[in-house]
Amino acid sequence: MEKKIRIAIADDHPMVLEGLGLFFKDNRDIEVVATTQKVSETTKMVSIHCPDILLMDYHFTNEGQTGLDMCGFIKKDFPLIKVIIISSFADVSIIKRCIE
Repeated sequence: MEKKIRIAIADDHPMVLEGLGLFFKDNRDIEVVATTQKVSETTKMVSIHCPDILLMDYHFTNEGQTGLDMCGFIKKDFPLIKVIIISSFADVSIIKRCIE
């Protein structure tokens, strides 16, 4: 059996967390190892669960930080984790900021 891809999800909307969890639930190759609704808990969640991928909302905003801010911290402290920013916006400037 091959190793599953371990995913953590960070989004401040409970319905998004639940929906993504259900989306991945029956996938034999992917395991959702953790979720959080608070920006401040993202680093702790990543350090405890060591996901391969972090799915994070671009507009994940609370406690004075955003998903984009947290992306920088995660990439600095956990360089092996792949961060995928999710957003309902199709603004090219947002995409460019995420890539940077």
